[in-house]
Amino acid sequence: MGGSVAGQRITVLCGAGHNGGGGLVAARRLQDWGAQVDVTLVRHPDEYHGVPQHQLRILQALHRPVRGAGLPSSRASMIIDALIGYGLNCAPRGRAADLIHWANDQAAPILALDTPSGVEVSDGQVFRPAIHAAATLTLALPKRGFLHPEVQPLLGTVLLADIGVPPELYLRLGLQVPGMFTRQDTVTLSCQRGSDPSGGASPAT
Repeated sequence: MGGSVAGQRITVLCGAGHNGGGGLVAARRLQDWGAQVDVTLVRHPDEYHGVPQHQLRILQALHRPVRGAGLPSSRASMIIDALIGYGLNCAPRGRAADLIHWANDQAAPILALDTPSGVEVSDGQVFRPAIHAAATLTLALPKRGFLHPEVQPLLGTVLLADIGVPPELYLRLGLQVPGMFTRQDTVTLSCQRGSDPSGGASPAT
């Protein structure tokens, strides 16, 4: 999953929450960089609201293709899972479950945005179905649930991305967060039990 994205076929699976909004932003940026992106929504476009709706309207205004029904093409070289983020509290169902099953059945590697869909990040509960990712790009801070042994096989390589959270905010939350992004805006984590995945920061709940 390295190298240039120009000309690559990438499928982005977008939920209706903030995780899906992030997926829509990723889809737009990837298209700007020359990738052939297939955006597949978990709901009809009219059912998107708030931030995800705003990002979807930007794609629509740019006349970028968006699929609101059916399954994506199986010709993707990579799949981005932006279906369900940290707010999960029950097993995926309906179209979300169908898209998770579809993604897991493909030969293309899956990049999970923030957490693999189907994983509850606070206590590490794995629902069925759940995404089996080749890599997980988690945001701001590592997630406590990633240390759970049942979760770790679903994560693949875990990358932590800087999203611009100011140090003062962490201090207000009682978190001592080191300067993890002083050299680059993405770092690779070790999420084995007994390790300190954040280099001293407390995992997010």
